[in-house]
Amino acid sequence: MLEQLEPRQLLSLNPTAEEQYMLELTNRFRLDPQAELGLLTSSLGSPARSADRDVDNALRFFNVSGPLLAQQWTSLTAAPPLAWNLDLYEAAEGHNNVMIAADLQTHQAPGEPALGQRATNAGYTGWSNLGENVYAFSRSIDHGHAGFLLDWGDGPGGIQDPPGHRLSMINPQFREVGIRVMNIGIVQGRSVGPQVITQNFGRRFSQGNPYLLGVVFADTSSNGYSIGEGLGGVTITAVALNGTPGAPTYTTTSMSAGGWQMQVPAGTYAVTFSGGGFGSAVTYRNVVVSSNNVKLDASKGVPPPAPIIQVWANDLLITDGDASPRREDNTDLGNANLIGQSNTVTFSVYNAGNQVLRLSGTPRIRITGPHAGDFTLITDAGSTIDPRGVTTFSIRFDPSALGLRSATITILSDDGATPAYDFAIQGRGVQRPVVQVSGNRTPILAGDDSPTTADWTSFAGVDALFGTKVRIFTINNSGLRTANITGVSITGSHADLFTIFVLPASQIAPGASSQFRVRFNPGGVVGFASAVITVASDDPLTPSYSFTIRGNGLARPRIQLSGTDVPIAHGDSSPSMNDRTNFGSLSAAGTTSRVRQFTIRNIGLADLQLTGPQWVTIGGVHSSDFVVSSPPATALIAPGQSVTFRVRFDAQAQGPRGAAVSIASNDPVFGMFTFAIAGMGV
Repeated sequence: MLEQLEPRQLLSLNPTAEEQYMLELTNRFRLDPQAELGLLTSSLGSPARSADRDVDNALRFFNVSGPLLAQQWTSLTAAPPLAWNLDLYEAAEGHNNVMIAADLQTHQAPGEPALGQRATNAGYTGWSNLGENVYAFSRSIDHGHAGFLLDWGDGPGGIQDPPGHRLSMINPQFREVGIRVMNIGIVQGRSVGPQVITQNFGRRFSQGNPYLLGVVFADTSSNGYSIGEGLGGVTITAVALNGTPGAPTYTTTSMSAGGWQMQVPAGTYAVTFSGGGFGSAVTYRNVVVSSNNVKLDASKGVPPPAPIIQVWANDLLITDGDASPRREDNTDLGNANLIGQSNTVTFSVYNAGNQVLRLSGTPRIRITGPHAGDFTLITDAGSTIDPRGVTTFSIRFDPSALGLRSATITILSDDGATPAYDFAIQGRGVQRPVVQVSGNRTPILAGDDSPTTADWTSFAGVDALFGTKVRIFTINNSGLRTANITGVSITGSHADLFTIFVLPASQIAPGASSQFRVRFNPGGVVGFASAVITVASDDPLTPSYSFTIRGNGLARPRIQLSGTDVPIAHGDSSPSMNDRTNFGSLSAAGTTSRVRQFTIRNIGLADLQLTGPQWVTIGGVHSSDFVVSSPPATALIAPGQSVTFRVRFDAQAQGPRGAAVSIASNDPVFGMFTFAIAGMGV
């Protein structure tokens, strides 16, 4: 049963080729304003220059600033295309006639109504926005178009202030336009001419549906639409793609200069051009119309843009219908253990065409075949792919049985040549040991080269001279056969700073684990030190399970106390004559005293800073019997350097006398170094 077509939408206006060309230039600017400045000028110096002689003369005459033009252009944003309106067209014609009769370029000649009344008189009623550009001295359409956009004049930088003509042409509020071009030539005694142009822009409160519009032409100049290339009488049919029988259909016919337009509800359409010298019918699919006007041009002999679906993996093309899976292009997902292991691969869907590619279905990647349940779609592809764009999807293989497992991937799209793109995939279920190393109960991936403290592959920082740190790593066998561990080794530029001092078992049963331990000892090396641990086993997938470890040797201060070159231990509570912490016997009558000298040495790799209001203090039961008679000369002790201080003992009573010396510093281990001192009052 044939469905009835919607009524034809025929325009009574018929713009000239020059007028249609000016609309094309206007819409070109609105759709891509940033590109337009480069099309109008050949240089943005001061003055700006143009390859068009008439435009170039104007730029030089007004000394138009190219840098200012470039600066102003950065604020322009794209706007929807304009559609023809008969009433605005007639209003523009009337104003041209008035300017010619008055021999004057003006927006309102003496005795002429204002723009709003002129538009209303022409039948453009219920309008919400109006605008007008006039140029009564244009020498060509290109000259007039450049004049409106570059807006040369007597303002700053040779540009009208504000550039109102340009702003009217890019104003997104405008939806319709009437452009009238009159060629009156150059007549002696008349100032206007040779070309008089009026552009009337408008928008109505009750606009109705958006316009689907464009131009049909034969591109003999190979540079887009030009004057004289328009094809009239071409039938344009738009069929709504709403998936239901009897979808609405809209049709119109191109005007003599090739322009065409129709109002359609928002939706997605298939638009066909046929007849009228256009040649073989051509259909543009998936033309999306929303709330704004949409432009669609058709050039005779040029095929419409079309999507082309391709699937790639590892930079290899997987052809449609491929029935020979292989590892190189991920269609063979390899061997996977029946328990505790799965393999995941990623494919790319590429649109090699010049129109948006749309994938259909939910999910968009379908898996069918005898063992489809062994293959799972982990990440679905996107629904739309721009021209030269790509989306990805991931498949996981988790076998449920031993042996070869196979399935088929199918992708449905709007690629007319390949609506159903399919190819075979496969994998094998096996039994084998599966080695997995972890640290701090966190898995470490084979090949991991980013050490972290979370999995203990980073040993963090330790004192470069005196520190060590131990990490425990666990080897788990999640496979179905015993794993034979044939060795654990450490290699790399700093392998000598790491030592394996507890080895794992040589055999690990299925589901069991074994540990090994590694010690990091910087040995005086400051900074990061890296090495690689390799666990060798009979796991066929990872026979050499390697990962990077890293430690950091820190340059830190370290305090050392001594008396007569005999070291004094931190916290020493047994004063001795050997290290001079025992001052011996003195008269309790206070007639004698004894002084001991002690040395503070920095045996670390960073500056040692003595802290506190008093660098050396004495406390304890008999602290009054001991006095720091000579404090350290400096609080800052460089690595390898030392300072001395002296303590005097004055016995205040008979019997044993004891106290404690305390030295505060930035030593991270011995922040407060203490030791006991003693003497005897007799």
